[in-house]
Amino acid sequence: MSKMATKKRIKKRHLALIIFVIVFVLISLTILVNSCAPHLTAEDRQRDIEYLAHWAKVYGPCVELNEKYKSCPSYESLLPKYVKLARASKSNKDFFHIVYGYFKLISISGHSSMLSKNQLRGLALGYLVSKNPTGISPWQFGKAIYWTKLYENSFIHPPFHFTYLDGKYFTDEDWQYRGITIPKGSIIFAVNKMPSLSFLNHIEQDSWVRFVASEIDHPENLFLAINEGGDFKGWQVDFLLPDSTVSQIFVPAIKGKGNSASSRGDFSNSSKGNCVCLELNENTGYIRIKSFIKSFIQEDGNRIRDFLGRSHGKYKKLIIDIRNNPGGYNNYFYDNLIRPFLSHPVIYKQIVGIKKGWIKNIEQPRFEYLRGSCSLWAWEKKIEEVEPPKELDKKDWIFYEITRQIEPSTRYSFNGSLYVLINRGTNSAADNYVSAVNRIKMGLLVGQNTGGTAGAYFIPVFVRLPASGMIFLMEADLDLNPDGRFNEMFGSEPDIKLPKADTPASITKDDLLKDKWIKKIITEL
Repeated sequence: MSKMATKKRIKKRHLALIIFVIVFVLISLTILVNSCAPHLTAEDRQRDIEYLAHWAKVYGPCVELNEKYKSCPSYESLLPKYVKLARASKSNKDFFHIVYGYFKLISISGHSSMLSKNQLRGLALGYLVSKNPTGISPWQFGKAIYWTKLYENSFIHPPFHFTYLDGKYFTDEDWQYRGITIPKGSIIFAVNKMPSLSFLNHIEQDSWVRFVASEIDHPENLFLAINEGGDFKGWQVDFLLPDSTVSQIFVPAIKGKGNSASSRGDFSNSSKGNCVCLELNENTGYIRIKSFIKSFIQEDGNRIRDFLGRSHGKYKKLIIDIRNNPGGYNNYFYDNLIRPFLSHPVIYKQIVGIKKGWIKNIEQPRFEYLRGSCSLWAWEKKIEEVEPPKELDKKDWIFYEITRQIEPSTRYSFNGSLYVLINRGTNSAADNYVSAVNRIKMGLLVGQNTGGTAGAYFIPVFVRLPASGMIFLMEADLDLNPDGRFNEMFGSEPDIKLPKADTPASITKDDLLKDKWIKKIITEL
């Protein structure tokens, strides 16, 4: 190559880098400027509420079913009330809580959330390196960040984990404050001089949660989780200690969601190790998977293979524990939890429906984007249109039967019986894994119904409100279980249903062997 050609190539690289930096700075500055407080008229606020109602009617797959199966109020009958509340709101903060309340009503089933600041920034900057046809331009994400900050400031949590069990709240760890120790296992029996359940009732009736027309979360998770506004700093809490003494102490509030009553120590925290493999006894192996995160696929797969390899095939039972697993990436479970257990290719079918409004209005690039990881070529052999369930109107719905094929990979050293532990906290890609295990009869599902957010045809969609610029994530498809029931309404059902039980205090052999569900598998199944 000549010196002239080399110089030209270097200049092009420098020019490309300069353009990249300029665009990066412009997008960053736009996000910063647009994240300032917007001024909205009463008409603007009304337009956003009406947009949510329109989205639910034309695109939302679950709203009518929520009213039938989950006893939710009608989003259409409540529309005038929310429009009135929105128009009369005195501040952006009040307006946000009203919008969020209506959003939770129409999105109580399936994937639903408000995007975090990091997610919004990542989507905006993602336009620099690849096309990302979300239907939202990078210049619009700044407005959404303003509302995300209000969302994050609406939730708080104490500086310790706690658990809800049989109507009581227990601390999950020792906690110290100004020289006073609150031991693990202490009962939170009063907050601000109110019994715990009375305080929870106060939150539901008197805080901004009153704007939410349906369950915002498991009700017990609202406890010590809601910012009541003003200069709120924390709670005066009465603890009943394990030695039966009482300690009253101020508990400071930390901004943001976290430490909920369904989260227990290292059982759900993937930063403390996402995959844990243990031998429970001579005949039983145990694998705990906290989430199906893409970056963990290879590392966790190697850990599982090494663990089972060291056993030399001696385990008669293997427990895969995906309780409270929120999901993540479908490739994780295909590569680590299905293919290495197969000795030959398997085929299974899923039936999924979407509103015809999507098909009419969606552009091809965005359609392909939403199909995302649900349509990887190695898994879909065939897609055929089928009749919708009788209770759904053919004029509004189109249903597909998807035939999937899974090829085996290098087999794990295991030939025993597989048991998969599931509960209501098992969701999204984890629910997809449960569905696959059920359909190919690879093992027994044990525990309680999953949360019901499989998502077999579309990944969740971004919904941007036209006036305020708030951005939400919402479900776009409706999945049928093998028995014909709606996954988003009932979740995936276990083969062996067990009474509700708390998750283990830690992922140690001692605590796992105390777990009621694990004891059931070891001693009775």
